[in-house]
Order: sequence, then C-alpha cells, then structure tokens
Amino acid sequence: MKQMIEVNQIQIAVLEAIEKGDSYSRVCKRLGWVDERGKADTSRLQRSIGLRTISGGYFGHRMESRTAVQIIRAIGRDPVEFGL
Repeated sequence: MKQMIEVNQIQIAVLEAIEKGDSYSRVCKRLGWVDERGKADTSRLQRSIGLRTISGGYFGHRMESRTAVQIIRAIGRDPVEFGL
C-alpha cells in the first residue's frame, strides 16, 4: 500500500525555493518531469503540491511519500527534515 502524506510542508518548501531564486522549470528538470521536446512539465509539479487543480476540479491535499522525497531532493533539501 502506498504511503500518503499531506502536501502542505512540501508546498511551502517548494515556494520558498522559488522565492530564493529557483524555478518550477529547473525543479521539474531535476525530477525528470519533461515532455518529449525537453520542456519542463511545470503544471505536473504545481498539481503535485496542490497549487493547481487536478481532475474533477479540486486541489490535491495528499501525495505519495516517494514523490515527496523526490521533490524535496530536487529543491536541495533533506527528506529527514520533513520526517521522511
């Protein structure tokens, strides 16, 4: 069974990274979330952390812990800081 966690802390961490000069595009490229042309899938990242609506028009509030760990590492943070 997949372990699910709340997105709040991950969302805040990503927004802090963006505020400090990182970008959604660079984070996506570190995650390997790019299309066949190499363009970063920024909407996927924003949906994952609850900043954009997902299917059905609602915002996601939970994510797989494995995805959270990948995102945290992509912004240069340690998953242990988040209890993962």
